[in-house]
Amino acid sequence: MVKSAIGSRLLWRGLQLLGVPAAAMLGAVGCSATAAPGEDVGSGSQAYDPSVFYGWSSQPPTNSGGFTDSPGACRIGAKLLSGGGFDGIMLLGRHGAGTSVNRFRFALYYKQRGWLSWPDLGTQTFNSKPACSMLNDVYSTLGDSNWTSRVAILGKGTDNRYYARIMAPSAAGQVTDPPPSPTFPVDWHSISTTTYDSAPFVTAEFGYLIVGGRTSNGTINIHLNKLTSDPFAGTRSYDKTAWRAPIALPALPTGWTPVGDPAVASEGSGGLIDVVTRAKNAFNQTRLYINYLYIPFAGDNGYFLGPPQWAQVSTGTIPVSSDPALEYDVSRGELTLYFRGGSGTSANRIFQSTTQGVDAWGPFGALGTDTFATAPAAAGSLQFDWSHVVTARKSDTTQTWWNGIDPRVFGQ
Repeated sequence: MVKSAIGSRLLWRGLQLLGVPAAAMLGAVGCSATAAPGEDVGSGSQAYDPSVFYGWSSQPPTNSGGFTDSPGACRIGAKLLSGGGFDGIMLLGRHGAGTSVNRFRFALYYKQRGWLSWPDLGTQTFNSKPACSMLNDVYSTLGDSNWTSRVAILGKGTDNRYYARIMAPSAAGQVTDPPPSPTFPVDWHSISTTTYDSAPFVTAEFGYLIVGGRTSNGTINIHLNKLTSDPFAGTRSYDKTAWRAPIALPALPTGWTPVGDPAVASEGSGGLIDVVTRAKNAFNQTRLYINYLYIPFAGDNGYFLGPPQWAQVSTGTIPVSSDPALEYDVSRGELTLYFRGGSGTSANRIFQSTTQGVDAWGPFGALGTDTFATAPAAAGSLQFDWSHVVTARKSDTTQTWWNGIDPRVFGQ
């Protein structure tokens, strides 16, 4: 199913670039919708029933100084053929008070080992929410080989440039111990002189670390950094001087302007990433738009076969109240999108829907009746208790809440 889902997206993208009409493209990938790129392509997938989620819980422990902005989240882990390793997740937040105000803090959770909660990520200060990604592609973490997880952490500095720091989580210690403190082989540094209005997004795909965001003129850029791979050690090496000039994504359909913080998901070593953004028009109406980018087609300053186009993600009658979050589950070939939305008694709930293969989204469903104050963050392809995780903050600024899909639903 994974290969067929990725193959469908690659076929869709290739036919789109060759100028094949939308109806013919949808027929080629086995979908019955008829809309063109830049428009809603209809319902071909669905929201997971909330019953397959564990339910919202307040994890990890509180951060006494509180947080500003929405959280960040990404998978972390390592595997050794000789034995050992770990699987887990990292949560991030921008500290809200005291001498550490506007610094990033992190919390690490390892399967069966509990939490390392909320130390500072150095003394650098930021004016955005944080983002993170393993340097390994999603696929490279699932094969029968060594792999290690170094993690890129990104934020927007007070000068509106994007800054990165590289973390090396450790698997040391006993299985009953909390996660040990990580090391940081590369300290905070600017990746470009380009300035941005939005928080950054970050992912790894096709051997690249990819960072992007929205500028003050409404352009969404991506930056590529080619990572050096050691297939025997299972490592990806990062060179902070290897960042390429920004590549501008095309404009949204006429009348629509991106707002807020875009989000990204990687689909594995096949080369595809997905970028989603909130958008508004002159009547203050809100939509979500998504773009599927095939990284091998991205040149140093443009696209080899023309720019990829945006497609609307229809949320039906559900108003969108926050920036989106996006994650990909490689074991099931599923792309899941989350946002805070709703109205009336259903306002400020977290909604989600999942798609496989092409631009087809089913109805969005609420994850319970809990209400939230921030946009969500999400991580997929997790190899422990939960296969999908979504996290957000309620009105209490000191506490992060999370929810996840029980993998037993999938027979795992």
